[in-house]
Amino acid sequence: MVKYVPWMLHNVQDYRCRDEKIRRLVGIEEIEPYLHEYFGYVELQKKIETVAKPRVSLPRILGGGFSFIIGPALYTLCRVHKPKIVVETGVSHGVSSYVILTAMSMNGQGMLYSIDLPTSIYEIPGCGITRFDLDIRKVGWIIPNRIRRRWKLFIGDARKLLRPLLEDLGEIDIFLHDSEHTYEHMMFEFVNSYPVIKKGGLLLADDINLNAAFKDFVSRVTGIETRFYTWGAIKKL
Repeated sequence: MVKYVPWMLHNVQDYRCRDEKIRRLVGIEEIEPYLHEYFGYVELQKKIETVAKPRVSLPRILGGGFSFIIGPALYTLCRVHKPKIVVETGVSHGVSSYVILTAMSMNGQGMLYSIDLPTSIYEIPGCGITRFDLDIRKVGWIIPNRIRRRWKLFIGDARKLLRPLLEDLGEIDIFLHDSEHTYEHMMFEFVNSYPVIKKGGLLLADDINLNAAFKDFVSRVTGIETRFYTWGAIKKL
């Protein structure tokens, strides 16, 4: 059975709540140095603000929900766990990729493998139609050239590209879902990625509030579950 750790910020300005949840996720108490690092990257914060400004409804603190809540968690997680291989689906402008690659650069190790389908349309029951129409040349545009050597981008549908990529890699440290948020697609990615995540590694997923895929998958596997705003994580045991 999966141990459930409640993780939901009712007030995004509650720093203590946020930091406690990050501590639970990364498994250490001393996270302040990593938070200082994250918020000290002025260029990163400005680019997140540029991307987030048109679409964030939360109070915008350095880019709203991502920069204040998810960004610090993702950065700290990568700094503490020092992953050698991270696989993500869904890149778009490259916000999460930028955070991961910045942490890897500080760690002095790691490769990020990303799959993105910049032009797509799908429907989420109860949420309507979701459209993406990003110029292929703009995928990951916010990522600076100086950290791109640790990044490999694959353009195409994860339904076709994910399995072969995971087979080639063999074992990964972290998998991050942030692509098509339909139940079927999220479950597809969870089912295929989890077996190759190493013991102690993590499955991460954004927008888990849009359907029951994350909740249902958690009931099938052994691990420690954490929920943080619209983000979910399972630490594999």
